Amino acid sequence: MFRRIAFLSAALIVSAGAATTLAQDSKPAPAAKEKAQPKAEVKKLGVGDKAPDLKIATWVKGEPVTEFARDHVYVVEFWATWCGPCIAGMPHLSEVQKEYAEKKVRVIGVNIWDDPKNVDPFMKDKGGNDKMQYTVAVEEKYEGEANVRQGKMADEWMKPAGQNGIPSAFIVDKTGTIAWIGHPMSMDEPLKEIVAGTYDIKAAAEKHKVKAENEGKLQKVYADLSKATSAKDVPAVKKLLGEMKVLSGASDDDMAATSFQVYMKAGATDEAFAAARTAIAGKGKKNAMLMNTIAWTIVDPENPVDKPDYDLALAAGEAAYEASGGKDAAILDTYATVLFKKGKVDKAIEMQTKAVELAEGDMKTELQSRLEEFKKAKK
Repeated sequence: MFRRIAFLSAALIVSAGAATTLAQDSKPAPAAKEKAQPKAEVKKLGVGDKAPDLKIATWVKGEPVTEFARDHVYVVEFWATWCGPCIAGMPHLSEVQKEYAEKKVRVIGVNIWDDPKNVDPFMKDKGGNDKMQYTVAVEEKYEGEANVRQGKMADEWMKPAGQNGIPSAFIVDKTGTIAWIGHPMSMDEPLKEIVAGTYDIKAAAEKHKVKAENEGKLQKVYADLSKATSAKDVPAVKKLLGEMKVLSGASDDDMAATSFQVYMKAGATDEAFAAARTAIAGKGKKNAMLMNTIAWTIVDPENPVDKPDYDLALAAGEAAYEASGGKDAAILDTYATVLFKKGKVDKAIEMQTKAVELAEGDMKTELQSRLEEFKKAKK
């Protein structure tokens, strides 16, 4: 079966008071063979600091940004062609750019930890140009073929800010100051306040500082949570999730995605479903990957759930469908399966037919087989 669920790693919390989200289960930078270089002290970068310069080798789409203009706001988002969560979040970034286009906001997607040769094929052949309705750039690399994945934006933005996973976003305010750092799916509220001029950057900087100081404690919580989850020790899981929330400064909404998957793995379906409802009611509703994960977890025929909540699955499936624009074969297949479970056979056949049309290879074969099952059931 093709992979449709992205499971969370130990590094569950994204930085700077942002969200605990499914999409941050993105991978860290791929290892690259490179010549040993003298270790230089990395200057810390956080909320309240002046934004570093943009070090761009190629502006792939949109007008180049040579400097952070005063009275403009910039979202600098880091991504790679191999990063599934990055790709899943592109429609959201496009919506943000569209919403704020007349308010002097520029969204800049900067490709890092990647071979620049991968970018053009991604844009032209894999739908990147359609998905990314905002400015797209490739970071400046160091000299030498061995350093193809080591670039200046990653070194001068991500590393000093302690950001070890992508997608990650930095919001640069109207004064050229970093006002927020975190997962792009969690930036809507701070961005709204930053644009409106109501954002308390001093409070945000203090919150960011506290979280950075708590990072060591969080690492221990991650390790303990992994053990408790594997042991299905639900009371311990609940306690550790609470500690994670406090140390990270996350809200219940921020914690929803993590809580859902951790509780599911621990066998606590009631708690998992409660977390899923929180995700659907909050910003998680716009996260197509998260919504798809919730829906498929509930209806997956190969891993049946005790007392499945099909109404919950339907709400998540519909949200995933909306967030993806109905153009993702796996999400359409999930949505169709949920509809079928709910007895909406005609609608299931309609969605599954679209899924088959979009799918390729082995995935197409599997989806076609499920479509035949739906049609047979109708007869």
